[in-house]
Amino acid sequence: MKNNKNKTLIHSQKGKLLFLGSVLIIGGIGFLFPEYLSHLLSMDRFFINITATLLSMVAFIGASLSIKCQHCGLRLVWYALSKKSLGAWVGWLLRVEECPRCEKSNV
Repeated sequence: MKNNKNKTLIHSQKGKLLFLGSVLIIGGIGFLFPEYLSHLLSMDRFFINITATLLSMVAFIGASLSIKCQHCGLRLVWYALSKKSLGAWVGWLLRVEECPRCEKSNV
């Protein structure tokens, strides 16, 4: 039997976080290399920029709204972004084991 003692608060939502993080990275690639992508995909550079912006916005908003504490509904990505420092929010999000609002864990 598995030991559930060290499960993080987002353990059951890691797939969702991985998907939305990947979409955000793809959007970032569109921002960094719009000229190359427009040539590679035979698309207008403006369309690449708009698509990258929309992808990034959807991923950011989706993660902010959908990664929640299963007990009280605290939006954990938004909490991490707004309460933790710029260099610490991702690490906190991936390691947090107890909700800062309701103090419950996934055990």
